[in-house]
Amino acid sequence: MQRLQSILLIVFVVIALIATSGCKDDSKDNPTGSGPVTIADVAGTWLNVGYGNTNGTVRTVALDTNTTTFVLQSNGDWRTTIVGTSVTTWFAGHSSMNGDTVISSIDSSSNGTMVGATMRAKVDYHSNWMVFLSYSSASYYVRRSSSSGVIAGFVLDQQNQSLTSASILIPLAAGSPLTTTSQTDGFFAISQIATGTYHVQADYAGRSVTRTGVFVQNGGLAKVVLNIPDASTGLTFASLAGNWKQIGWFSSTDSTCGVDGESISFQFYSNGNFYRTAVMSSVSYWWAGHSTIQGDSLFVTIDSSSHSGDSGRSFHSKCEMHTDYWVSKSTDGYVEYYAKLGVSSGTLSGFVKDNSGKAINNAAVSFQIGSGTPITTSSDSYGNYYFGSVTPGVYNGLATITINSISHNAGLTNVNVTAQTVTIAEFQISTGAK
Repeated sequence: MQRLQSILLIVFVVIALIATSGCKDDSKDNPTGSGPVTIADVAGTWLNVGYGNTNGTVRTVALDTNTTTFVLQSNGDWRTTIVGTSVTTWFAGHSSMNGDTVISSIDSSSNGTMVGATMRAKVDYHSNWMVFLSYSSASYYVRRSSSSGVIAGFVLDQQNQSLTSASILIPLAAGSPLTTTSQTDGFFAISQIATGTYHVQADYAGRSVTRTGVFVQNGGLAKVVLNIPDASTGLTFASLAGNWKQIGWFSSTDSTCGVDGESISFQFYSNGNFYRTAVMSSVSYWWAGHSTIQGDSLFVTIDSSSHSGDSGRSFHSKCEMHTDYWVSKSTDGYVEYYAKLGVSSGTLSGFVKDNSGKAINNAAVSFQIGSGTPITTSSDSYGNYYFGSVTPGVYNGLATITINSISHNAGLTNVNVTAQTVTIAEFQISTGAK
């Protein structure tokens, strides 16, 4: 009997040991495991961009007005220092990661107002930015680099609600522009930017906004909020869509307005891309690029993959948009006129000049078929005049200018206008000026 008791005791101990070895001690579990993100990935210095406070299903996003840095150590410890207007506070804590989840606990030895506080947060981690999502807010951080800078911020509507999937573009003096897309809460970040001053453009649903003079330096963060205009305000790409022909040009270094010898067309797309094809006698080439609109301004950047003679070239042009034509005024001193091709109508345009070839401003211009009702307009400051949606037919034209109470004019006959074409007709008025 005693021997049987000994055997049973041994069996019980063995079963107990087996059962104990099968238990999992959570306190000793390694939280990093084999998940896609580790503490080592996140280790480094981070700069706070802004935050969003949850209000039902709507989140209002704002830039952080404090100077905040976030440092994660490889052992999971972290330190956050916040510098406000006159107050400096710091938090200390510990973070552990499991997959894409970080559990952060604020140490009781931290800032007095947060003594004993704890929180759980989920991190959406990317190589150069991350967002901490708690039950009531989201905080955005970008990784700091001592050899380059970061431009980051939010794309919002006019009511300061976040816009997701907006296209962000930063033109460069040479080469292709920097691009990204706004994330949840409208957040975006572009890193590894060289020290300099930049334009930051955002496109959303055919509506655009641009911030100029955004300065970034090595190790720094430039924060930007881009408020997209409402659909009812400003220009839209829908108003620019279609085929266009260049009418002519004007140079600030040459007062002579000229009819362009090229056949040029523009095609605009709702995402802001455009394609421009130019045909000169026996040579054909094309430019591809990106355009954004803010108010009445059209920002154009020629892609580095375009025509070799203009590879990497970029310029800023201001667009005066009208129903059927627009005027591009670029920073390099050129003014170019473009006319939109109608389906069942034509376009009639040109210039009014004096006998020396200089533009005549505010000349009265009229065209008519036989004794029919004339169409009338006036030349602008560059001598340009324009008629859109002109009924096809053969017209006679007259341009008149009054100088010192004396009327001077010039006429044109047999000006043929056809559908889907741009007809260019010049007037030269002899005013006696030399």
